[in-house]
Amino acid sequence: MRGVERVRVVAVAAAVVTCGMGALTLGYFVARDEAPVISDVVIVDAGAAVSPPPRKLPTLTLEGETDYLKVAASEHPLLFLILDTTCSHCAANMENWRFLVSEILARSGNTVEPIILSISPLRDTVAYLNEEPIHGAGARVVEEWAAVALSVRRTPTTLGVSPRGSELSRWEGELSGEDIESILEWSAHAGSSPVQEVGPGR
Repeated sequence: MRGVERVRVVAVAAAVVTCGMGALTLGYFVARDEAPVISDVVIVDAGAAVSPPPRKLPTLTLEGETDYLKVAASEHPLLFLILDTTCSHCAANMENWRFLVSEILARSGNTVEPIILSISPLRDTVAYLNEEPIHGAGARVVEEWAAVALSVRRTPTTLGVSPRGSELSRWEGELSGEDIESILEWSAHAGSSPVQEVGPGR
């Protein structure tokens, strides 16, 4: 991590997840009590803004069943592999993800759970993962707004969530060797760290 800074979110903006190096403008409503107010943003790497994650995320299983995935409510670290089946950069990154997942799962004492999150339709996702499986990783389908709630700006994105959502780490685009080493270092730390309660405002 190259420094952490806390800032306030005060703007409202449109959010679009794009393939590769497309841009995203991301904001949250700060209005009535029932609005999805997120007051803090953590700056994690390369100057990217990452917001505290939602406690639970609505998803579809590959069997088409609605399920809520614990994110900030999870007691163990999660590694999200976020893709779009039409994204060429995602296709080019699948081998990196396969290697990464196999390395993480092979480590003794590992508690990190790798999960593929697809922003594509269920049928397309099932066909894609039949052709390009990542063994050892779970898979869910999410709406694009749900990916945005995880501060995803483009695909592919690799997103590490520490226990109880106390910290997020994000790697965007096709992974380099340095990125893979960084993620493995993150997983070794997050997967062996004790669970800490997240206080108000995180």
